[in-house]
Amino acid sequence: QELTLTAGLHRGTRGYGIAGDPTNTNGERDLEASTGFAHLRWRRQLGMGSEVSAGYYRNVERAREEWTVHLPPFFPNVPVDYNRYSIRDNADFQHIFAASPRLRVVWGGEMRRDYVESARLFSVTREESQNLLRFYGNAEWRPLDRLTINGGAMIEKYADKKAELAPRLFANWQVHENHTLRAGWSRAFRAPSLFEETSDVRFFSGGILLQHRFTPPGALRPERIDATELGYLGRIPQWNGTVDMRLYRERILDFILDHDVASPLVPAPLLPPTFKFGNESVTGWSRGFEAHVRVRPWSDTDLSLGYAHMRIEGLSKDLDLSVPRN
Repeated sequence: QELTLTAGLHRGTRGYGIAGDPTNTNGERDLEASTGFAHLRWRRQLGMGSEVSAGYYRNVERAREEWTVHLPPFFPNVPVDYNRYSIRDNADFQHIFAASPRLRVVWGGEMRRDYVESARLFSVTREESQNLLRFYGNAEWRPLDRLTINGGAMIEKYADKKAELAPRLFANWQVHENHTLRAGWSRAFRAPSLFEETSDVRFFSGGILLQHRFTPPGALRPERIDATELGYLGRIPQWNGTVDMRLYRERILDFILDHDVASPLVPAPLLPPTFKFGNESVTGWSRGFEAHVRVRPWSDTDLSLGYAHMRIEGLSKDLDLSVPRN
């Protein structure tokens, strides 16, 4: 058996903002942040290739970020702050075992709770929380000496949303001692963050609303990505090297993006833009090819060469251009 405790504390100050213009809303200020965590894990060996483990961790963050915006003549001093306090509690369990000489299985579960306090990010409620529950299982089966199949699934339940099932299936075929082909498909989800789903950011001066920066969108659907991959792994014995290549295509659905909307509090022409997160109705695509070659021609020399060609399409102009083609 093994019992491990890991803990840490960190505190630091970082400068933000732009100097020289007293009326800009991104003024100079310091972000003072402190974090602390503790992680306790228990692990027990049950036999050759079999073990159980369980863990719990808490992560705490406290940040202070304050400055003043000058908007003369009517609002000479507008206080702005992004102070926040957050806690994450996480507990998990996992069991690994060999059901037979050709079949290995892993299964487990996890519970998580995120809690955030911020009068700026959540103007009305002042605090928000989100719960996560997930269970997963995966099996590695070798029906033939040269063929390995990995299959599994994870079911996740976020807060009050319906449970989502994320399956995956991959196969590796060793066509030769030094050459292996692989192919696979997987589906994954990303739940909306607390800020995306519940943000309500307002700026006041003397009780007067100056800006409604973000308004809550209501229910958001989780983002979904379906990925297909073809790959090759080769060994170069005479050079102590490997060649790893993959060709992939990813379909992105319900992508979450913020858009300008009319504020429900003040007519749009009177205030700067208000933003709200929402699910995109279009389908996005990410396609690409990657290759990596690593060789060690001499005992004291490593050479590595990598190349990638990728493209994102269908989401937004900025996002489509955010990835380098080569």
